[in-house]
Amino acid sequence: MIPVLEHIIIICEGKSEDSYIKMLNPILAEIGYVFIPKIANGFFGLVNLYKKIRKDNKKSRIVIWCDGDIVKRKNNTPKGLENAFINIWNFEDHLVLHLNKENVLEWQEICKELGHFNVPINSKEYHEHVRQFFPNYKKGVMPSEIILNKETIYRLFDNNSDIDIRFRSGIATLLSDIFKNTNL
Repeated sequence: MIPVLEHIIIICEGKSEDSYIKMLNPILAEIGYVFIPKIANGFFGLVNLYKKIRKDNKKSRIVIWCDGDIVKRKNNTPKGLENAFINIWNFEDHLVLHLNKENVLEWQEICKELGHFNVPINSKEYHEHVRQFFPNYKKGVMPSEIILNKETIYRLFDNNSDIDIRFRSGIATLLSDIFKNTNL
């Protein structure tokens, strides 16, 4: 018998999140879930895409996963994103949370020196520094250094809730809630 999977539609900004979700789905399937990514092609399309998808999927669980950098720069949360799962600050910060705590704290120190926690840095400068951890990193493609498995997922959860670490991943919060009731 084929197991029934709970579907959650994840509206995200772009190809990076889409690649991550596709890499995550085999693990989610083991615990009875599947994420269905829908790309908004940027931050400002998230709410419109949500409304469009909600109209056709009235009973489905739909969540928005986005970066908080634009919210921080504009100093407010746009209407419709109040309940979104927001990263502090970028997708790349979410990726770093999969690494060991030493590396996360090293990344945090680099970001602190760059003023990233006050005003999130732009992607050009950002990518130059994140390549210290993911040498071949390109937007839209999962870095080969990231392997998703039970160990790295639980490390993500630990780092996401560690009081020494200033980064937060919205999707990690959702995943942690899902994983709490499983044997994985």
